[in-house]
Amino acid sequence: MKESLEFYKDCRDRSLLPNDVEVLKDIIVYQWEVIDKLRTDFQDYRQKTDLVIDQLMKKIESLDQQVSALKRNRFGQRSEKNKTKNKPSSSLTEDAPGSKASNTVSNQNHRGRNPLPEHLERVPVEYDLKTEEKVCPDCHAFLTRINNLVTEQLDVIPAQLIVKQHVRARYACRKCYGVIKTAEMPAQPIDKGRASAELLAHLIVEKFDYYLPCYRLQRWFLRQGVDISRSTVSGWLYKAGVLLKPLVDFQKNELISCGHIFSDDTTMPTLAPGTGKTKIGRLWVYTQRPTKTHGGITIYQYTPTREGIHPETFLKGFKGYLQVDAYSGYNGLFAANDEGEIHCQEVGCWAHARRKFVELVTLHPDSVAQEVLDLIGSLYEIERQAKEGGLTDLGRRALRKKKSKPILKKIYNWLHRYKPEVVPKNPLGQAIAYAVNNWIALTRFLGDGKLEIDNNRAERKIKPIVMGRKNHLFVGGDQGGETLAIFYSVIETCRQNDVNPVTYLADVLERIPTHPNKRIEELLPYNWKKLREQQASAAA
Repeated sequence: MKESLEFYKDCRDRSLLPNDVEVLKDIIVYQWEVIDKLRTDFQDYRQKTDLVIDQLMKKIESLDQQVSALKRNRFGQRSEKNKTKNKPSSSLTEDAPGSKASNTVSNQNHRGRNPLPEHLERVPVEYDLKTEEKVCPDCHAFLTRINNLVTEQLDVIPAQLIVKQHVRARYACRKCYGVIKTAEMPAQPIDKGRASAELLAHLIVEKFDYYLPCYRLQRWFLRQGVDISRSTVSGWLYKAGVLLKPLVDFQKNELISCGHIFSDDTTMPTLAPGTGKTKIGRLWVYTQRPTKTHGGITIYQYTPTREGIHPETFLKGFKGYLQVDAYSGYNGLFAANDEGEIHCQEVGCWAHARRKFVELVTLHPDSVAQEVLDLIGSLYEIERQAKEGGLTDLGRRALRKKKSKPILKKIYNWLHRYKPEVVPKNPLGQAIAYAVNNWIALTRFLGDGKLEIDNNRAERKIKPIVMGRKNHLFVGGDQGGETLAIFYSVIETCRQNDVNPVTYLADVLERIPTHPNKRIEELLPYNWKKLREQQASAAA
């Protein structure tokens, strides 16, 4: 039957249609069945099309947010401060900036210039009146000098090269002419090298603290009338790094023995031998809070890859808290050993969790992410109160239990409220997933007052690497990366302990060739500073 009706499916000629009423009814019913099937197929196709369009629109929205975030990171302001929290009060904005009242308040609150440091050498430059000006215009008597008006101004003595001549006295026997003795020269940082300890210290700080590449150091030498090639400077720096490596290794052992370490990593372009191209190496930083005995230790480690085996090897034997940014390469440290014991506990970073919501609010000020940003801001306000109050670790822990814990519960409820409503790959979904997946690590700071709410301490130690990378562009190889890590470790540890790296390096590089290895801890920046202070007080 259907085969015969198929003939009339697309029929448009009335002369071909049958005259039988029953057959015509069958044709009509059949046509409606065909129409219903077409309608059903169209609806299915439309649903699939709408689903694809919806997915594409979400992907376009996600890509648009990523492009906006990249543009902001490249060209926009980097600050993550919540501007809605820092609005000036009305009492401070009643007067216009240029009004008389505002100027009066500003002048009253101005403390004046800070005095120049007392330890700087003073070089007086005297000015006097001319002879004819020393006569009183009223009574024509000679003026008497009553005091001096001193105005202090900073001046500089530019660095210049000198030639240090090591003059060794030689003696001979005039009677038998059989003996000649020469005074021994102290061991030098570089055997038979032309660079003194002071020059090496200067070059290290110029390159790794002021980020001057070797070609700029070469220009400085040429300006002094001395032709020193870049390869020679690089060779000097490498040999100095070899001398300082035992110090960094000893500092590493002390760092591992503490119970709380902050860690982060960043990229370091490295020349790949034989290819003429660069590969992506990594620089890891491991640092700690100031202790009762010193200002803290910072160690950098260069690795050719970002594999998790590198932090596991560096932190072998470490027991305590490790504060990181949820990178999966650290997960091996947080796993239980064969005996089921966990020696290293992960502490999360609220700055990383907050940053993902900040990016959303920056692009979409009306986003619901502002709610969780305000809650996280309350957590940081509590931390600020604890810091300004000078609380001990126990006091900080009690304050967090009282005030921070209820806020964390609100954040937890907010995350689980919106998690089912957002697409996982959406930026808001990714921000929520980060916080939910790392919730245990993010809330671990409640249990111990010595823990910090974020990993900003380690992130601040990454900034010198980024600044150096912008100037040096890359390192010459894996060996150069390891030398780079040694110098950054020494300079950052000096900075933490308020030690002048130039003075420190000049003294240590001169002493370390003959210094006993069993007393190497005396040359660590914080111990060196204490010994210098003791010597200065004894001499006084």
